[in-house]
Amino acid sequence: MDSPDLAVSILRDLKEPHLSILYWLLDVCVEVTKHSKVNRMSAEALAIVITPNLYKAPTFDPTDMQTSLDAIKKSKTYSRFWQMLIEIRMKEKKKRGLEMEVQNDTKGGHVTTEATNPSCQGGVEVMSAPNLDH
Repeated sequence: MDSPDLAVSILRDLKEPHLSILYWLLDVCVEVTKHSKVNRMSAEALAIVITPNLYKAPTFDPTDMQTSLDAIKKSKTYSRFWQMLIEIRMKEKKKRGLEMEVQNDTKGGHVTTEATNPSCQGGVEVMSAPNLDH
């Protein structure tokens, strides 16, 4: 699965609450990849780490080389798909200008978020992604 259009069409077929949970997890991944120079977690590395936790691994006979190779190929395909979703979400957020800046609140001494775009209100992103409150 190497087509972003196919990935987006799969996303459109998801129903609630699965869609909201997926967007939440993608947003967490995007946040982690923003710091890839420090944490070395690019979209590809993050996909490799997270993907095995998102699907049931195929059962295979470790003594059978073909089923082992098939399981590895399937894992790589799933990982590439997840990487593509992360990259698509990164582009969506950049395109919409929804990057959040974390700033230190000098009065209260705690961290707050402020939007760099007027479509963000009160540090909360306003976008077409599903809302978990429903």
